[in-house]
This record gives sequence, C-alpha cells and structure tokens, in this order.
Amino acid sequence: MKIGLLSIFPYHNFGGILQLYALQRILKEKGHEAWAIKRQKGIMPFWRVPLAFVKRVILKYVFFREIDLFIERTIAQREKILYSNTSKFINKYIQPQTFPIYFKKDLIKMKKKYGFEGYVVGSDQVWRPKYLPVGLDEYFLSFTEDDNVIRVAYSASFGTDEWEYTKEQTEMSSRLAKKFNNVSVREKSAINLCKSKFGINAIHTLDPTMLLEKSDYIGIVKDEGVEKSPGELLVYLLDKREDNNKLIEIVSKELNIRPFKVNKPTEYEDEQVAKRIAPPVESWLRGFYDAEFILTDSFHGTIFSIIFNKPFIVYANPHRGMARFQSLLDMFNLEDRIIHSISELDINLVKKTLDWKKVNEILNVQRKISHEYLNSLLNITNC
Repeated sequence: MKIGLLSIFPYHNFGGILQLYALQRILKEKGHEAWAIKRQKGIMPFWRVPLAFVKRVILKYVFFREIDLFIERTIAQREKILYSNTSKFINKYIQPQTFPIYFKKDLIKMKKKYGFEGYVVGSDQVWRPKYLPVGLDEYFLSFTEDDNVIRVAYSASFGTDEWEYTKEQTEMSSRLAKKFNNVSVREKSAINLCKSKFGINAIHTLDPTMLLEKSDYIGIVKDEGVEKSPGELLVYLLDKREDNNKLIEIVSKELNIRPFKVNKPTEYEDEQVAKRIAPPVESWLRGFYDAEFILTDSFHGTIFSIIFNKPFIVYANPHRGMARFQSLLDMFNLEDRIIHSISELDINLVKKTLDWKKVNEILNVQRKISHEYLNSLLNITNC
C-alpha cells in the first residue's frame, strides 16, 4: 500500500525524529511504500510581507524599538545552524519524503502528486493542539474527508489525561475520528478519551521507537562511527530547574561515575548560537549505549533507557503531560522510577537492580500486539 505518514515533522527533538524514523522503517519492512509527509509550519503569505515590513520600520525608526526588520530570515538562518546535525539524520534516514507543505492547499497538490491509498497518523503528541505547528483538523485527516482511502492512527497521543480541546475542536475531531478504519493510542488513558469524546474504540500500542530492537539503534551508532561518550551518567534533562545540578551531583557521587549530556540548550535564546547547536542523533543514541545510569525528564529519554536496559530516574515535570510517563512506566512495572522533587530521591532507588529480564518479556509481548495491529493494515481494502 502507498501510505502517507503524517506526524509532527521533526527537526527540534531527538524523540520526535526517531519515532518517525522507526514507524516509517517498520511500515516499509511490512511491504508498504511509506512516505513521510513533510508538513511545515505555515509561512507568511506574500501579500502580508510588505505590510509587516512597513510596520517594523515604523516601530524601529519612529518609536525606536529594538526590532529586527528581517526577523523571518534571521530565524530561518539560526534554525538552519541549530539543527544542521539533526537535519542530516532526517535527510539520510527518513526517506522518502514528500515535497515541503506550507499551506492547506498544498495538501491537495500532494494528494494528486503521490496518490496515497492510505494514511497513517502518528505517533507522538499528534492529537495535542498546543503542540501542533498547524491546525488540529489536519491530524484527523480533514483533507481526506471525501476520499476513498484507508485512515489509521498508530499510537496517537493526547499527551495528557485531561481534555484540552475546545467544544468546536471536540465536535470536529469526533466527526473525523469516526472515519478512521483503526485507531491505536500511546497511553491507556487515551482509550477512555477516545470512547467518551469521540465515541470510538481504540487499542493501546507501543511508541514506534520500541518496535525496533536495541541492536537496530546500535547499528546506526556503529555505521556512523560515533566516538565513545565522555562519561557514564547520562543527563538528558530538558527543563532548567534549580536543583538539576544537585540531583546530578548526588547520583554521580553515589555511583562514582562521571556525568555527561547528550543535548544542547537549543531553545534558550540567552545562550550563544554556537553553544546551542543540537548534536547529531547518532551521538544521542551513543549516549544511551554507553551510559551506566540515566537521569531524564524526557518521555523518549525514558523509552530509550528501557530499550537499552539502563537504570534510570525520571524527574517529572507535570507541564509536559504526565499521563504518557505514567502509562509507560505502569506497563513495565517501573512506577517507582519517577520522582517529582529532589526530596523524593531515595538512594536505594539509585542502587536498586532492575529486573530487565521481566521488562524485556513485557516489551516482547507488547511488540507482538503492536506489530499485529500494523500487520492488519495489509488486510484492509478500500470499500
């Protein structure tokens, strides 16, 4: 089947990149022709550019505001530098891709050009409006509403167990969700949300990154010849918190291992651009391969800790959406690995030996369920 794969097209985060890579790879291995739909954040319409420029000139030279007259160009140039390494991975490993799509009208051109027989939406927080670069309706395939195509959601995520949709968004998404042939979600709580808000049945499946084996990711690291990480305590903390350093200090001292980071503060504009350039995805993966212990507040940081069988602590941030963390850790009976403040840190937790045999047994069972769900795509035919 020729499939259009609609996710939040990633540049900015490692988990987003790898979940898209994994899902596309799995679909191709199952015999599909899977294209990553390169949906981009909309650019300013050409007719608004002169108006915006005149407004900036007035603000700068009449009201003496500190303002960049060519802000769009500045942002584009900065992001090209910041994400140069991750872009290389995307362009090498996430293929094929559609042409860049900036406007809704481009989706119509895309349909005519590629003639997709079906669409897969997922994974990541594709059903969480505040995280989307474009309209929510597109992630419910509004642009295919009148088409005779297959519609599938794979591990779609709301990110939270709280309902964040407006009344209008709920009505729209409910109507479109009923047109899907199959729906799977990434969190258990999302099953109830789909039932109560959309009136549809959904099943629980793994994040796409967990469909691949650890050896698949090690293969990428070895193929790219990535150098060994400069430490043993991997620190992947995305949020700036006053007690991050204290947490790192306690764990590194207790285990007598050196901390190292696998990310840069790309989003912090108070830092120089040269210090914010995101490292290669391959180096990020190497960090999990080399680590003896992991500190993270990232969902995919947690996932890759499990994939690589490395002991870890999750430093929870409720603003990131805790339902996905809770669902993941509950699945593997690892609920005790999460703390909400440094006062909850128990040294016994740091030293505790995890039963990776049991974790891997659960992972294999869940992989089978998820693979069977994706295999069912081969048996769907247009009505």
